[in-house]
Amino acid sequence: MTSLTPTQAHQDHTRWNSESAMWRDDIQQWNKEHKAARLALDDALATQNGTLSEHLESINQHGKKVKAAEHHIAEFERTMVENTDSDEPELNEHHRAEAETQNQLRDVHEQIKRHHYSAMAKLNVLVEAVQAQM
Repeated sequence: MTSLTPTQAHQDHTRWNSESAMWRDDIQQWNKEHKAARLALDDALATQNGTLSEHLESINQHGKKVKAAEHHIAEFERTMVENTDSDEPELNEHHRAEAETQNQLRDVHEQIKRHHYSAMAKLNVLVEAVQAQM
């Protein structure tokens, strides 16, 4: 093994300082990227939460209408016994509209469910990748 000269030691130290400075720059950049990723994910999840809240509100509103329709049907049945003049066509039309709303809510719910499970699976893969030992 050759002996180390002071000049070689200084050159190594200069090179190592330069390399360490580059590493610090890398880490600073990666921290910025992590922060941006967190913000982007927070924004995306906030948007999804808004969509879920809107969907829940639609479900709740429809549930209230169905409950009111049940009362209307009970009233309809009671009045049918009392008189033969019925508003059955109105009842049928109203029920068709309720069924259409139920079908639309079902379709939206299935779409949201597929998106949610897909996004969560991808997020879990990302979390595992980030948590993996380097």
